Amino acid sequence: MNDLRERLARVEDFVGVPQSDGAESLAVQGEQQARTIASLREALQELSRTMTERFEMVVRNVESLAVGVKDKLSDMETDVALPFDGKKGGESSGTMSGESDPTVKSKGCFTCGGPHMAKNCPSKVKLSAIFAAEAAREAAGVADDDEDVARTTALQIV
Repeated sequence: MNDLRERLARVEDFVGVPQSDGAESLAVQGEQQARTIASLREALQELSRTMTERFEMVVRNVESLAVGVKDKLSDMETDVALPFDGKKGGESSGTMSGESDPTVKSKGCFTCGGPHMAKNCPSKVKLSAIFAAEAAREAAGVADDDEDVARTTALQIV
C-alpha cells in the first residue's frame, strides 16, 4: 500500500495537481476514503453485534414463553380432565343394542326450566287454555270491537 502511495505521489509531482477549485491530491482523497471505509466497517460490525444480541434475546424470550404456556396448558388439562367412561374409540353408549342407561336423568322442562317434563308443563296448560278460549270465541263468531287490543299468540306467551 505504501508502495502505491509513493508511486502516486511521484505521478502527481510529475503531472502536477491543479490548485484551483479546492482540488486535493489523489493520495489525500484515498486516505480520507480509507478512513471512511474503516469507520463504516466498524459501524456495520457494531450493528451486526447489536442485532445478534437482540435476536438471541428474542429467542430466549420466546422459549421462556413457550415453556410458560406449556406449563399452563398442562395445568389446565389436569383441571379440566374428564373422567374416562370405559368406552373405546368408535363404541356407542349401548343404545343401539337395546340397552338403556339407568343413570340418565331428565334435565327437566325445556320450556320453563322446571323439574317436570315438557308435556306436563304448567305453562303449556295455560297456553292450551288460551287456544281453547280463542277457538271457542271464533266458533261462536264473537269478534273484538277494539282493534288496538293485540291478539295473544303462542310466541307472545312463551
